[in-house]
Amino acid sequence: MKSHILFICIAIITFPLMVTGQTVTLTGRITGTDNDPITGVNIYTRKPLQGTTTNADGVFNFTFRKQNNLYVYFSAIGYQTDSIKLITQTNNLHVQLQPDTYPLSEVVIMPDSALLALLRKSYSRISKNYPVTPIRYDGFYRETAKGRACEYLYFSEAMLDVFKNSYSRPRDPGQVEIVKSRRIILPGKDSIFSNLYFYGGAFCSIDGDFVLKRADFINPSKFKNYKYTLAGINKYDGRDVYVIEIVPQQKDTTSFTARLFIDSESLAYIKLERTWNRISQANPRIERRNAYSEVSYIFYQNRWYLKYFRGRQIVQNSHTKKQFDLINEFVTTQIHTDSVKSIPYNKRLSYGDPFLLKTTDYNPDFWDGYTILEQDKALSSDVNMLITALSKKSKQPQPSNKWIDFILRFYWGIGITYQPISSIDGNYRFNYTPAGHTQNLTLEQNNEKQNAYLGLNITLGIHLTKNWNLFWYNNSNNKNVRFSDNQIGVEYRFNIKSKGYPLFIGNSLTYGWNHHHVALGTLKHSLSSFKANGKTFDVDELDVSAGIKQTSLCPGMSLFKSINNSWGIELSVKYHFQVSQRYVATIKEKEGSFLSRKTATLPGDVIQVVSSSGENVDKYITVAPFQVGLILKFR
Repeated sequence: MKSHILFICIAIITFPLMVTGQTVTLTGRITGTDNDPITGVNIYTRKPLQGTTTNADGVFNFTFRKQNNLYVYFSAIGYQTDSIKLITQTNNLHVQLQPDTYPLSEVVIMPDSALLALLRKSYSRISKNYPVTPIRYDGFYRETAKGRACEYLYFSEAMLDVFKNSYSRPRDPGQVEIVKSRRIILPGKDSIFSNLYFYGGAFCSIDGDFVLKRADFINPSKFKNYKYTLAGINKYDGRDVYVIEIVPQQKDTTSFTARLFIDSESLAYIKLERTWNRISQANPRIERRNAYSEVSYIFYQNRWYLKYFRGRQIVQNSHTKKQFDLINEFVTTQIHTDSVKSIPYNKRLSYGDPFLLKTTDYNPDFWDGYTILEQDKALSSDVNMLITALSKKSKQPQPSNKWIDFILRFYWGIGITYQPISSIDGNYRFNYTPAGHTQNLTLEQNNEKQNAYLGLNITLGIHLTKNWNLFWYNNSNNKNVRFSDNQIGVEYRFNIKSKGYPLFIGNSLTYGWNHHHVALGTLKHSLSSFKANGKTFDVDELDVSAGIKQTSLCPGMSLFKSINNSWGIELSVKYHFQVSQRYVATIKEKEGSFLSRKTATLPGDVIQVVSSSGENVDKYITVAPFQVGLILKFR
């Protein structure tokens, strides 16, 4: 199970279904014949497919559109599928599912070669068993953190709209929109992980889809890294199901054990249970101790769709040494397959956004008309106590996010920029008399024609909105023809790629100030000290250069392609409209540390240049007005 940490708690998911027109609500509890609750039972209607699942207490809450002759089905691996014909709204329904398993004596021993052949065939049938066109899911998501004494620290939950591209595109990142949300922060959170948040949990219906992401342990090219054992044959919805145990060949601190369930008829993967026993350092503040995930799929219109995901981690705060559970659950409530469109870019949740900070204050009547995953008894008890306390206050506690929003909006980049710059060949003479002195500082240098084309580009910026950026840019080169180009400006960009990672076209306008100069060499002098531009120079060696300083307005265009959720590559073009220009000479101390060496800019008339043809030249540096940049940008 992947979990990405920046500053947010992972989630419990519940998937709601917004209904229109006349609706029916069905609530109840599902147990086995021993009256023990069954977790993760699929409760659904078939036409159209709507549904939910049971929580840890076997309890469910299902709201759906009313139709004539409507049947509601209850299915779980290892149990016979049951159904009821719904006449009226029903509350507190008790359903007992009957076991439906094979005795161990009837399990056929399968040779390793035959088992691997079965697994290869399952992999080859992904395109036949899973959607090959885009899908939209309605679902309910809940994210919770729970202390080791089983006390809840916070929870946040939302109605999500999830877009997935075809299962033939495993690298597609998918899209998530928060349609409606709420949160509640319980006492004790700050004592365990103050200012600590997690991100990526709301994407668990995408990242946790091991079939979509082609997990290594189902990929035939990686079979050599795992050991597979047929553990038995089970039943699901009247079908035989192979139960296969998986362990890595090489065990380490991040090794796991898994149980994979494969439908014997279609050879589709229909469920995965995975447990990690590990200690790993996620970042300086977080240690992952162990984790568990469960993923299941449901059959609909001759394809299998993700139905439920649950992830749980035990995490330790490296500073406080306190441990807590991070839990996220996702349950699909409705599947849309006809004329599916992607989620508009401005409505998408960014992968790096802490979910807790994107939710709104708690409202007890929030989910009226939605199918949800019921809260378990412990969470319900803690929430009820806090609601009573909050009723006496005018304002609910808010998550602490003093610097988080800035950090999440910040980006930086590094790359190269092409801009031709050249100096003429000729005799360059520097002649400067410091104030209060009669001795001239003189340096004469015959320079050949110098050219520079590439500079190192550094960019720092902040996303003001989804479309507007504010940024600073520096392009520099420290060779014979030296330059430093600084720009500050704004950019408006828009996404032109509806699926996959975004592709942006950007339009920018910057104000630039730059200095282009040619090195004349080292000047040695005998003055004990002198002043220039109000600075006292007391070293006997100076680095001298001659060049121009310019200011300009620079419109530009860019094309930025996101490679993944963390970085992308940008191609940009800018044109400099000159506002001002002046020729100058620059002197800089050669001794001392990088930061302590003094620099002064002198008037351009201290430089005389005679070309190789013997003519006095005023303009000895030429700078092309355009720039082309290739930049890697990171967030």
